[in-house]
Amino acid sequence: MDKRPKLFSRNTRVENVHDRAMMVEVRQTTPDVLVMTVKIPPGEHKHICHEDIPGPAGGRPGYVIVYVEGAREMGRKHILPADIRANEKLELNYSSERGLITITPIRGNFIPRLGFIIRLRRVAQ
Repeated sequence: MDKRPKLFSRNTRVENVHDRAMMVEVRQTTPDVLVMTVKIPPGEHKHICHEDIPGPAGGRPGYVIVYVEGAREMGRKHILPADIRANEKLELNYSSERGLITITPIRGNFIPRLGFIIRLRRVAQ
């Protein structure tokens, strides 16, 4: 995730709008193996693409979970691979009142999500 967006893939911006760091884990289903973990500091974002999630192994695709740093067992939420493929941005937040992580999908255009467009924007800044 956000090592560098893959040039010819659709990338989704995963943004942390909470005041504490959020952790995003990509896991393979069978066997349950951690593929990658990324820490998203408050107010920052990372990019993830559908290609980062392992394909079906034994008929079951990989999955993505999100949790507040240091509270993995207390509350976590799954992000569907289809949401990563279909949305331009996913906003992660945490409601301390309800103890729930919320994920707000934001649809967008296809072109700005391509890896080479993201890289061009970074170079132009």
